[in-house]
Amino acid sequence: MGLFAERLARPGSQYQPLDSLDPLCESFVTPREEFFVHHHGAIPFIDPDEHRLTLRCDASSSLEFSLEELRDCFPKVTILSTMKCDSRQCQQPDENDWLNARRSAAGTAIWGGVQLLELLLAVEIDHSTRHLLFTGLDEVERGYKHSRFTASMPVEAALRPEILVAYEMNGEPLLPEHGAPLRLVVQGQAGVRSVKWLTEIKLLPYLSDGYLALEDWSRLR
Repeated sequence: MGLFAERLARPGSQYQPLDSLDPLCESFVTPREEFFVHHHGAIPFIDPDEHRLTLRCDASSSLEFSLEELRDCFPKVTILSTMKCDSRQCQQPDENDWLNARRSAAGTAIWGGVQLLELLLAVEIDHSTRHLLFTGLDEVERGYKHSRFTASMPVEAALRPEILVAYEMNGEPLLPEHGAPLRLVVQGQAGVRSVKWLTEIKLLPYLSDGYLALEDWSRLR
Protein backbone atom coordinates (compact mmCIF):
# COMPACT_ATOMS: atom_id res chain seq x y z
CA MET A 1 0.00 0.00 0.00
CA GLY A 2 1.43 3.39 -0.99
CA LEU A 3 1.97 6.35 1.30
CA PHE A 4 -1.19 8.18 0.22
CA ALA A 5 -3.37 5.07 0.27
CA GLU A 6 -2.22 4.46 3.84
CA ARG A 7 -3.08 8.02 4.84
CA LEU A 8 -6.55 7.81 3.29
CA ALA A 9 -7.25 4.58 5.14
CA ARG A 10 -6.67 6.13 8.55
CA PRO A 11 -9.64 6.97 10.79
CA GLY A 12 -10.75 10.59 10.72
CA SER A 13 -9.63 11.22 7.17
CA GLN A 14 -13.15 11.70 5.80
CA TYR A 15 -13.99 15.19 4.54
CA GLN A 16 -17.28 16.64 3.39
CA PRO A 17 -16.86 19.43 0.79
CA LEU A 18 -19.22 22.37 0.56
CA ASP A 19 -22.12 21.38 -1.70
CA SER A 20 -24.46 24.23 -0.86
CA LEU A 21 -24.00 27.37 1.16
CA ASP A 22 -26.34 28.19 4.01
CA PRO A 23 -27.79 31.71 3.53
CA LEU A 24 -26.41 32.67 6.94
CA CYS A 25 -22.89 31.80 5.78
CA GLU A 26 -23.21 34.04 2.74
CA SER A 27 -23.30 37.09 5.00
CA PHE A 28 -19.72 36.30 6.08
CA VAL A 29 -18.31 36.17 2.55
CA THR A 30 -15.98 39.06 1.69
CA PRO A 31 -16.51 40.54 -1.81
CA ARG A 32 -13.46 40.10 -4.03
CA GLU A 33 -12.89 43.85 -4.32
CA GLU A 34 -12.81 44.19 -0.52
CA PHE A 35 -10.61 41.17 0.20
CA PHE A 36 -7.18 42.14 1.55
CA VAL A 37 -4.21 42.18 -0.84
CA HIS A 38 -0.59 41.49 0.06
CA HIS A 39 2.28 40.19 -2.02
CA HIS A 40 6.05 40.08 -1.68
CA GLY A 41 6.91 41.25 -5.19
CA ALA A 42 5.28 42.66 -8.30
CA ILE A 43 2.14 40.97 -9.60
CA PRO A 44 3.31 38.81 -12.52
CA PHE A 45 1.57 38.98 -15.88
CA ILE A 46 0.27 35.49 -16.71
CA ASP A 47 -1.70 34.26 -19.71
CA PRO A 48 -4.15 31.72 -18.22
CA ASP A 49 -4.25 29.76 -21.48
CA GLU A 50 -0.47 29.34 -21.49
CA HIS A 51 -0.01 28.77 -17.77
CA ARG A 52 1.08 25.32 -16.59
CA LEU A 53 1.27 23.76 -13.13
CA THR A 54 4.16 21.31 -12.83
CA LEU A 55 4.04 18.50 -10.28
CA ARG A 56 7.65 17.39 -9.97
CA CYS A 57 8.63 14.15 -8.23
CA ASP A 58 12.32 14.21 -9.18
CA ALA A 59 14.63 15.44 -11.92
CA SER A 60 13.31 12.89 -14.43
CA SER A 61 9.66 12.55 -13.40
CA SER A 62 7.01 15.25 -13.59
CA LEU A 63 3.47 16.01 -14.73
CA GLU A 64 2.13 19.24 -16.23
CA PHE A 65 -1.44 20.50 -16.03
CA SER A 66 -3.07 23.37 -17.86
CA LEU A 67 -5.88 25.30 -16.23
CA GLU A 68 -8.32 23.60 -18.59
CA GLU A 69 -7.02 20.15 -17.62
CA LEU A 70 -7.40 20.91 -13.93
CA ARG A 71 -11.00 21.97 -14.52
CA ASP A 72 -11.89 19.03 -16.76
CA CYS A 73 -9.91 16.13 -15.31
CA PHE A 74 -10.43 16.61 -11.57
CA PRO A 75 -13.60 17.06 -9.51
CA LYS A 76 -14.18 20.64 -8.40
CA VAL A 77 -14.30 21.12 -4.65
CA THR A 78 -15.69 24.26 -2.98
CA ILE A 79 -14.82 25.36 0.55
CA LEU A 80 -15.70 28.34 2.72
CA SER A 81 -12.49 29.53 4.35
CA THR A 82 -11.19 32.57 6.20
CA MET A 83 -7.69 33.78 5.37
CA LYS A 84 -5.69 36.14 7.59
CA CYS A 85 -2.68 38.24 6.73
CA ASP A 86 -0.05 38.62 9.44
CA SER A 87 1.82 41.43 7.68
CA ARG A 88 1.49 45.12 8.49
CA GLN A 89 1.69 45.80 4.75
CA CYS A 90 -1.67 44.26 3.83
CA GLN A 91 -3.67 46.69 1.68
CA GLN A 92 -7.02 47.65 3.16
CA PRO A 93 -9.83 49.97 1.97
CA ASP A 94 -8.48 52.72 4.27
CA GLU A 95 -4.70 52.44 4.30
CA ASN A 96 -4.37 55.54 6.54
CA ASP A 97 -6.25 53.87 9.38
CA TRP A 98 -3.45 51.54 10.48
CA LEU A 99 -5.13 50.25 13.65
CA ASN A 100 -8.39 49.27 11.97
CA ALA A 101 -6.49 47.94 8.96
CA ARG A 102 -4.57 45.56 11.21
CA ARG A 103 -7.78 44.39 12.79
CA SER A 104 -9.46 43.84 9.44
CA ALA A 105 -6.57 42.12 7.60
CA ALA A 106 -8.66 39.02 7.04
CA GLY A 107 -11.24 37.87 4.57
CA THR A 108 -13.63 34.97 4.06
CA ALA A 109 -14.20 33.57 0.59
CA ILE A 110 -15.73 30.63 -1.20
CA TRP A 111 -12.75 29.00 -2.89
CA GLY A 112 -13.20 26.58 -5.78
CA GLY A 113 -10.60 24.27 -7.24
CA VAL A 114 -8.87 20.91 -7.05
CA GLN A 115 -7.91 19.16 -3.84
CA LEU A 116 -4.14 19.02 -3.49
CA LEU A 117 -4.64 15.42 -2.41
CA GLU A 118 -6.19 14.58 -5.80
CA LEU A 119 -3.11 15.91 -7.60
CA LEU A 120 -0.78 13.92 -5.37
CA LEU A 121 -2.73 10.76 -6.06
CA ALA A 122 -2.09 11.29 -9.78
CA VAL A 123 1.63 10.61 -9.39
CA GLU A 124 3.62 7.67 -8.03
CA ILE A 125 5.25 8.75 -4.79
CA ASP A 126 7.43 6.65 -2.50
CA HIS A 127 7.99 6.82 1.24
CA SER A 128 11.06 9.05 0.90
CA THR A 129 8.83 12.11 0.31
CA ARG A 130 8.80 14.26 3.44
CA HIS A 131 8.03 17.78 2.23
CA LEU A 132 6.40 19.65 -0.63
CA LEU A 133 7.79 22.89 -2.01
CA PHE A 134 5.32 25.29 -3.66
CA THR A 135 6.64 27.92 -6.06
CA GLY A 136 4.86 31.04 -7.29
CA LEU A 137 5.74 33.20 -10.28
CA ASP A 138 6.30 36.35 -8.20
CA GLU A 139 9.91 37.36 -7.64
CA VAL A 140 11.10 38.23 -4.14
CA GLU A 141 14.32 39.61 -2.72
CA ARG A 142 16.20 37.54 -0.18
CA GLY A 143 19.41 39.15 0.94
CA TYR A 144 21.12 40.23 -2.26
CA LYS A 145 19.43 37.61 -4.41
CA HIS A 146 16.17 37.58 -6.33
CA SER A 147 14.20 34.37 -6.54
CA ARG A 148 10.65 33.16 -6.91
CA PHE A 149 8.46 33.01 -3.83
CA THR A 150 8.31 29.55 -2.27
CA ALA A 151 6.70 27.93 0.76
CA SER A 152 7.12 24.42 2.10
CA MET A 153 4.71 21.97 3.69
CA PRO A 154 5.21 18.59 5.40
CA VAL A 155 3.69 15.77 3.41
CA GLU A 156 1.33 14.85 6.27
CA ALA A 157 -0.15 18.34 6.16
CA ALA A 158 -0.43 18.20 2.37
CA LEU A 159 -2.71 15.17 2.64
CA ARG A 160 -5.43 17.16 4.38
CA PRO A 161 -8.42 17.11 2.00
CA GLU A 162 -9.39 20.76 2.61
CA ILE A 163 -6.18 22.10 1.03
CA LEU A 164 -6.95 23.36 -2.48
CA VAL A 165 -5.25 24.41 -5.65
CA ALA A 166 -7.84 27.09 -6.34
CA TYR A 167 -8.88 28.73 -9.59
CA GLU A 168 -12.08 30.40 -8.36
CA MET A 169 -12.97 32.89 -5.65
CA ASN A 170 -16.63 33.54 -4.78
CA GLY A 171 -17.75 31.66 -7.89
CA GLU A 172 -15.64 33.68 -10.32
CA PRO A 173 -12.11 33.24 -11.75
CA LEU A 174 -9.33 34.50 -9.51
CA LEU A 175 -8.23 38.09 -10.02
CA PRO A 176 -4.51 38.78 -10.70
CA GLU A 177 -4.02 40.37 -7.27
CA HIS A 178 -5.46 37.25 -5.64
CA GLY A 179 -3.16 34.83 -7.45
CA ALA A 180 -4.74 34.15 -10.85
CA PRO A 181 -4.81 31.77 -12.52
CA LEU A 182 -3.89 29.33 -9.70
CA ARG A 183 -3.15 29.66 -6.02
CA LEU A 184 -2.83 27.43 -3.01
CA VAL A 185 -5.45 27.73 -0.26
CA VAL A 186 -4.30 26.39 3.11
CA GLN A 187 -6.76 26.51 5.98
CA GLY A 188 -5.48 26.97 9.52
CA GLN A 189 -2.34 28.89 8.53
CA ALA A 190 -1.49 32.52 7.78
CA GLY A 191 -2.28 33.72 4.27
CA VAL A 192 1.41 33.79 3.36
CA ARG A 193 1.28 29.97 3.19
CA SER A 194 -1.34 30.09 0.43
CA VAL A 195 1.12 30.63 -2.42
CA LYS A 196 -0.26 32.77 -5.26
CA TRP A 197 0.48 32.44 -8.99
CA LEU A 198 1.30 28.79 -8.32
CA THR A 199 3.51 27.25 -11.00
CA GLU A 200 5.26 24.25 -9.42
CA ILE A 201 4.81 21.67 -6.67
CA LYS A 202 8.00 19.77 -5.93
CA LEU A 203 8.15 16.63 -3.77
CA LEU A 204 11.27 16.44 -1.65
CA PRO A 205 12.84 14.02 0.85
CA TYR A 206 14.02 16.98 2.95
CA LEU A 207 12.90 20.39 4.18
CA SER A 208 13.62 23.12 1.65
CA ASP A 209 15.50 26.25 2.66
CA GLY A 210 13.33 28.35 0.35
CA TYR A 211 11.87 31.78 1.08
CA LEU A 212 9.30 30.48 3.54
CA ALA A 213 10.28 27.26 5.29
CA LEU A 214 8.56 25.22 7.96
CA GLU A 215 7.39 27.01 11.09
CA ASP A 216 4.27 25.67 12.83
CA TRP A 217 2.09 23.13 11.07
CA SER A 218 0.78 21.54 14.27
CA ARG A 219 -2.83 22.63 13.58
CA LEU A 220 -2.86 20.65 10.34
CA ARG A 221 -1.61 17.36 11.81
